[in-house]
Amino acid sequence: MSETKIISLNSKELADISQVGGKGYSLIKLSSLNLNVPPGIVLTPKNNECQIILNKIKDWSLNNLVLSSSDKQDIEDNLKKLFPDDYNKILYAVRSSSPEEDLAGASFAGNYETYLGTQFDLLEEFILKSFISCIDYRVFKYKLEKGFTASDIKIAIVIMKQVNCDVSGVGFSINPLNNDYDEAVITSNFGLGESVVGGIITPDEYIVNKISKKVITEKLGSKDKIVKLNEDNGTSVLEQNSENQKKSSLSKEQIIQIVDKIIVIENSYNVPIDIEFGIENDILYILQARPITTYNKLPEEFLTKPNEQRQLYFDVTVGVQGFEEPMTTFGSDMFKLVFIQWETNTRY
Repeated sequence: MSETKIISLNSKELADISQVGGKGYSLIKLSSLNLNVPPGIVLTPKNNECQIILNKIKDWSLNNLVLSSSDKQDIEDNLKKLFPDDYNKILYAVRSSSPEEDLAGASFAGNYETYLGTQFDLLEEFILKSFISCIDYRVFKYKLEKGFTASDIKIAIVIMKQVNCDVSGVGFSINPLNNDYDEAVITSNFGLGESVVGGIITPDEYIVNKISKKVITEKLGSKDKIVKLNEDNGTSVLEQNSENQKKSSLSKEQIIQIVDKIIVIENSYNVPIDIEFGIENDILYILQARPITTYNKLPEEFLTKPNEQRQLYFDVTVGVQGFEEPMTTFGSDMFKLVFIQWETNTRY
C-alpha cells in the first residue's frame, strides 16, 4: 500500500492500522459500513517531521515544534475538499490515534489526548499537542504493562468535524455487569460525551434486549452537569438545568436506533464492542468503536444462540467447598454418575 500522507475517513479502502492508528482505523471501518461518521481526515505518522522530532523530544519543547508550510497546506487543501464553503469557519475535533490503541487486548482509553471545539486557525497548536501526548508517562507505563515496545513512538492524528451534540454517550454490545451477550447497555447525558466518558456525572442508563429490542431497565442519573462547546474554542462544564436532570436524555426510538447500530458494529468486529455516539438535530453519529477488553469470554460450546433458552453450568470445583486442585478423571466420572442418579430420582 502506498504511504499516503493524509487519508480521508470516508476512504473506500481500509487503511492499515500502522498508518492511521486504532481510532482512525475504526472510524474508516465504521464509515465503510455506511454508518454516519463525521467527515474528516487522518494525518499518518509519515505526515511530517514531527515524528522524527518526537524521537528526540528530550531536547525540545512544544514551542520548538512547528508544522512545515507544505504540511499545513496539505491539511488545508484536504479540509477544503471536505468543506469547500466553510472549512475555516467550522469547529474540529483533534484526536490522537495510536497504532496500538483500541485493540482487543489494550484500549489505551484516556491515555492519548483529544481536543474538542478547535478553530481552524488553532489546528496546528492542537495537532502538535496531540503528537506530544504519545510520550506521556501514562502511555509508557501502559505500554510496558501490555508488553508493547516503549521506545517505538508512532502516532496518527484524526481531524474531524466537531459534532455539537444535543445528547451523547457510550453503548456496550454486552452487559458488563452480568456478562450477558444478549443485552446492550447505553449510558448517556445531554451535551457532549465527555461528561459520560470522563465520569463527571451519573448518566442515564438503559439496558436493552438486543433480540426483542425491549428496554429491560431505564435508570435516570443525576446529570447535574453538562459539557458544551464554547463559542470561541474548547469546551466548558456547566450546570445542567433542572428540567433536563429530571427527564430521560434519550427517547425510546433513539435507544432502539443506537442498539441497531451496536449490533451492526458487533457483527462486523465479531467480538463484543463499545461505542461512543452523539446526536445532533436528531441525526445519530458514531464517533468511535473498539473491542471490549474487560469481559468474561465464554467458550464457544457454552454459548447459547440468541433468544434460545439459557443453560445453567455448575462448576463443581468452585461451587462445592472450593476444590484447591483439579479433579482427576476418576473423580469427574464419579460426580457425573452422582448427578445422573440425582436427575433420575428427581424426575420420577
